[in-house]
Amino acid sequence: MTTRELTMLASIMALVGCSEVAGPAGEQALQVTVRVVGGVGGSVAVAASPGALAAASVDIERVALVLGGLKLETAGTDGTKDWVFAQSVVVPLDLAGEPVLVFDTGVPAGTYKELEVSVDKLEAGNPAEESLIAAWPELADASVLVAGTVTSEGASPRAFTFTAPLDIDLELPFESPIVFAGDGDPVTLVSLAIDLSGWFLGTGGLLDPSDPANRSAIESNIEASVEVHQVK
Repeated sequence: MTTRELTMLASIMALVGCSEVAGPAGEQALQVTVRVVGGVGGSVAVAASPGALAAASVDIERVALVLGGLKLETAGTDGTKDWVFAQSVVVPLDLAGEPVLVFDTGVPAGTYKELEVSVDKLEAGNPAEESLIAAWPELADASVLVAGTVTSEGASPRAFTFTAPLDIDLELPFESPIVFAGDGDPVTLVSLAIDLSGWFLGTGGLLDPSDPANRSAIESNIEASVEVHQVK
């Protein structure tokens, strides 16, 4: 295991709190990372289009996402059954664009044709998620947390926190079925790419995240910004 992999794992464990990645980094058959695209430095700034009458800029300083687990769908060729990893994980995103390792797990031997990844809210009252909600109270009954500042024309920046109970199911059909045979499997790496640059952009300019009237449009932008890719 490289020094970089150890550092990445330590950072995830410290930030995720009570959630865990499933196994030591760099040694398991299936790895899933989350990566921000469009981020610069430690924040993501979004400027309004010329003539916009609402907010002049939004500075995204912190983003956390809840992944509800994984599913590998059998190719149906050798008796393999679908495999499900159902543990929720809270992922604090690296706004500078460094991939965050979220799942690193062994897979039952078999042949699989598709990976499914879900973004799903933490449910208040669910005993299995109580520890996560205790660590991330803002994510109770939510799957996305965004915090930062919004600035209106001629005004001082105002802090905002935006949460949403989005339920996003992402499917990644493999180009050809992948066979997992057990120890010594090559790593299959999957990446979720999230483009934050359009989250607060509307047809008429910038969407102020502190205005409830913009909630539906912002939620639609977030859903549209998440893609999943097989890296290798």
